[in-house]
Amino acid sequence: MCIHKRFCDLTRIVSEISQPSTTSTPVPSPSPADAAIIANLQQQLGTAQQQLDSTQQGLQVAELKVQMREEKLRRQRIAKYGPSSEKLATLEMELLEEEPGVSEEEVQAKSQRERLPSTRNRRKHPGRQSLPATLPRVERVIACTPAQCVCSQCGAETAVIAYEESAHLDVEPAKYFVVVTKREKRACKSCEEQGVMAAPLPPRIIEKSLVSDRVVIDTLINKYSSHLPKSCFGKACRYALHLWDKLTRFLDHPELELSTNRAENSMRPVALGRRNWIHLGDEQAGPKVAAILSVIESCRRLHIPARDYLAAILPGLNDLPI
Repeated sequence: MCIHKRFCDLTRIVSEISQPSTTSTPVPSPSPADAAIIANLQQQLGTAQQQLDSTQQGLQVAELKVQMREEKLRRQRIAKYGPSSEKLATLEMELLEEEPGVSEEEVQAKSQRERLPSTRNRRKHPGRQSLPATLPRVERVIACTPAQCVCSQCGAETAVIAYEESAHLDVEPAKYFVVVTKREKRACKSCEEQGVMAAPLPPRIIEKSLVSDRVVIDTLINKYSSHLPKSCFGKACRYALHLWDKLTRFLDHPELELSTNRAENSMRPVALGRRNWIHLGDEQAGPKVAAILSVIESCRRLHIPARDYLAAILPGLNDLPI
């Protein structure tokens, strides 16, 4: 009981010291033991405050040193890669350090690329984009399957109650138009509890994309195949006459092959299309580009239309088990 009374008195004393009372009630003075405890606590509080101030100052100094070193390193990289690198972010300049033999032209081209939007302050997705209303519309109605046309409960024929509509951009040679796909939505008028059934979507290369399979294939062909040489006959003749001595050398050396066209034609598309893939947006893009080039070159050697081949294998390819 005596210890509890002493604790209460000490608490009241400390409270009165920190917030003096406005009443005229006299406050009993602390005992020598309590005064020593209060003084010790105040000393410890002052020491902790000094340590906290010292730590904060040290952190500020260290942060300034890091900023100075980063700025110094950035200036060194700008002097190394040229003035065009000033537009690059710090992370992009660090990636350049990992790429051996980067030329100033490549740095300039990279600096002119549009910056990717920041992911820190992401806004709410505005929703699906709409296609230009000025483009002509081509409607395509997808009918439900035979099983969906019959009610599974009563066997009656289901009725078309609406269409589930989607639109994507399609292309024909030198012609763009919008394909409006309408999928039948059927329901049984007698059995409402059966719900609504929609016709299944055909497989696509990129699900829910605004562009059709033909646009994707056309892009691949134009990017990786259309730059193959279509030289004129006159240029070919001048080229052959200029190298006539070398071209007829195989007649004196039977071990030589008649021509090197196969090897040269295999390398030429890569050289001519180098601008299309001088920069890759992701490490995983390199093997994918190599795979596309392999498919295009294989189709060319086997005399298979690359556009038809891609249209036959790409839709629904992601759904196949590996």
